[in-house]
Amino acid sequence: RSYAPPVPAPAELAQMRAELSRCGVSDNFAEPILLLWLLSQRLLAPRGDDGAARGDDGSASDCESVGNLVAGSGACVASREAGLWSQLQSPRLSAKLQQQLGDTLAVTSGALPQWTRLLMRRVPALFSAQCRAAWLRSASLGVSRSLNWCQEQHVSVVRAAYAEELAALERAKLEAEVSADAHAFAEVVEQLSEIEDRVGRDRLGALKSDIARVRREHLLVPAERLMAHHAACKHSLEVQFEGESGFGSGVTQNFYSSVANELLKVGVHCAMPLWLAESGGADADGFIVHSGALFPRPLPPGDESTAAVCERFRFLGRLMAKACRDNFIVPLPLSLHFLHLVRGGTLSYAAFPSSGSTGGVASAFASAAAELSAIASACADGAERARRFEAYADTEFACRLAGMAA
Repeated sequence: RSYAPPVPAPAELAQMRAELSRCGVSDNFAEPILLLWLLSQRLLAPRGDDGAARGDDGSASDCESVGNLVAGSGACVASREAGLWSQLQSPRLSAKLQQQLGDTLAVTSGALPQWTRLLMRRVPALFSAQCRAAWLRSASLGVSRSLNWCQEQHVSVVRAAYAEELAALERAKLEAEVSADAHAFAEVVEQLSEIEDRVGRDRLGALKSDIARVRREHLLVPAERLMAHHAACKHSLEVQFEGESGFGSGVTQNFYSSVANELLKVGVHCAMPLWLAESGGADADGFIVHSGALFPRPLPPGDESTAAVCERFRFLGRLMAKACRDNFIVPLPLSLHFLHLVRGGTLSYAAFPSSGSTGGVASAFASAAAELSAIASACADGAERARRFEAYADTEFACRLAGMAA
């Protein structure tokens, strides 16, 4: 039997009510918000500080529930949480927030209503993923990024109004190229330029951009230096490769993709193991074998590589933050459990790798500990307990719990 986490303490509930009052939220609206907040705390909160379910007396719940948690998979837990988030979403609140984000002056001046910040911070599950992403782009990356985001939204609307005309002109341009009609081609290009001028007429400048040139060979070292140097800079970053003529967003995205590939190579992993993965006997330029969701490799206390590993993860954080701010992608398949820990969360036994996969022995040991604890709790007689322990010890651990063939 497992126990649901308790509701927030009365003091925390009173604090949330006071915050809503300070934001000017009326009592008629505050009560349903408080109810939804309590539901989100109850359904989405971790199951305990140590990741295990807790009983009424604060002790770990029955060992059978621990075994059930170990048997669960991370994918099932993620799908369950995604389902809970979708059930808590409020289309009306999402639409209301989108309406507020449509006010360019309020967004760029930081004058959005206080309730938007409060609910996004305390009850983000009320808003759709698209709405939360728009909030991040518009109100969390500084004034210049907010202004640029608002301008891009306006440009996309104007460009959509000219979509049919632009498509017709593109067809005419292609026909002029095929027929080698220089006069018709010049007219089409001029009309396209006029439309582009109308689309970008209301722009108020552009983001400042810094250009960095790196060597493609041994990319990881110059990438670490670049991120350390540019981490505190608010300008957008454009990367070019030395000896290559390419430039623009495509080359910059290739830089982030190449760095991600470097972090997955066997040679880099053997020199500094970051992930729960296997080299699989491949050469240094091959890629590590993992479960499809990268999770940090635990290090023993006092390990000599701890400082270097922490610095490598600091570089990864800077790389991810820079890519997110500049609207690029770092294609690393990070585990959802890892991201949950980064956000300050805790994990349950369901986060253990499944039996038979890399690191799955932890699930097997947790299951064995749970079953032995259940035997100890069920048997009051010492002789019977010892007999059952011996019977359990006679079973084949690898076949019973580790998922290995006999």
